[in-house]
Amino acid sequence: MAENSAAFSIIGQKNAEEEKLLLNHLHRIGVNPQGWYGVHAHLSGLQPGNQQPKYIRIATQAFDVVTNNFDSTLYLMSNFDMILISKETPIESIDEALSNVRSLFSEDPLTEGEEGSFEDRFTTWYDLSQNSDLTALDADVKFLSEEAEQKRVQEEEERTSSLINQMDGAPLTARNLTVISEKLQRVQINGLVQYQSAIVIEPDMKGRLLFNEHFISMSDLQRRIAPDTNLFGNPWLFSYLTELLDKRLLSVIAARDFSVTRDAVSLNMNISTVLSREFQTFHRMLGENAKNVLIELQMVDVLSDLSTFHYAKDSLVDNGYRVILDGLNPLSLQFFDPSKLSVDYVKIAWGREFKADTTQTKVSEVKEIVMRLGKDQVILGRVDSEEAIKWALSLGIQRFQGHYVDTIADAMYVKGIIGDR
Repeated sequence: MAENSAAFSIIGQKNAEEEKLLLNHLHRIGVNPQGWYGVHAHLSGLQPGNQQPKYIRIATQAFDVVTNNFDSTLYLMSNFDMILISKETPIESIDEALSNVRSLFSEDPLTEGEEGSFEDRFTTWYDLSQNSDLTALDADVKFLSEEAEQKRVQEEEERTSSLINQMDGAPLTARNLTVISEKLQRVQINGLVQYQSAIVIEPDMKGRLLFNEHFISMSDLQRRIAPDTNLFGNPWLFSYLTELLDKRLLSVIAARDFSVTRDAVSLNMNISTVLSREFQTFHRMLGENAKNVLIELQMVDVLSDLSTFHYAKDSLVDNGYRVILDGLNPLSLQFFDPSKLSVDYVKIAWGREFKADTTQTKVSEVKEIVMRLGKDQVILGRVDSEEAIKWALSLGIQRFQGHYVDTIADAMYVKGIIGDR
């Protein structure tokens, strides 16, 4: 009797560990292969909408009876394929598990072929007592392992280069961070503060301002105080730098004359900043104008310590601020329900995943979020086209932010709809 692989607790994590474990298992079987066979379920061939982690998890659970009662081990590959390795296990027990998985994906073209027929693209069986089958499965798993490793490396490179490549210069280090921090305390930061408007599009297609998000331009900051340093080069040190920038930004906003305009202001802050002395000073200077300030908190920051988030959020709300959960994307919506955090707004980033969603899976996920939160609490961020706005309006979303929205907001400003920003 063997248990399912430990990787099932991290469904969807892209790594090559499962492939390596399976290869080791096959090598051990090669010493005495009598009675062993394998079954490869090609779930990677499912339509994208059917490859959701919750469905894959259900599929793996279909084999629990087999792995708990017989000498069988189920491996989940990085591409969501499942490979069962069994010794002298009743075929009918495996057939029953496979039948349950087929039923789960019965509407997917992958399961259309009759089981065991030439047209069956869903499963491949291997008699591992036959050297040809053992060699074939070993080669298939090696290919999957190489494919998984290549994808992991590619994703890691894309993830790191997306920020690092935005800036030239030497990576941020503890030594040059100290110098930058000292310069940051002396530099006039007002000229580095930029804003981006979020607007509401009413049913009559007229717009009104929701808030102006104020932030410090990192490219301008680099040119001003660290032209030879890549500020994104070290994620941990950059995180510390953002805390310093938070506090400088607070001092700029606190000095603002809110009597001139009633337009709301949004600030993207670290949770640690919200709990700092500098924020307490900011709040005292702001007074009753706190009702015109929204604090945006990043999802990654929130999930790293939920208890601290709830404490910070409750403190903000008690003092009159509104709270926005920022940093959500199509992928995060599969694993996380933002409606449980009881914030004023949730900001979801528009991206190519929505454009390519031919199965409407991600549309359904966003619809569920809109229904749970209420359409007035969802903001579509990073809007870069009219297409994005039309897409969101069809789901009931009326609040937008992004470069395309900037042009709309500028027109509203010229017409006097938006006051002095």
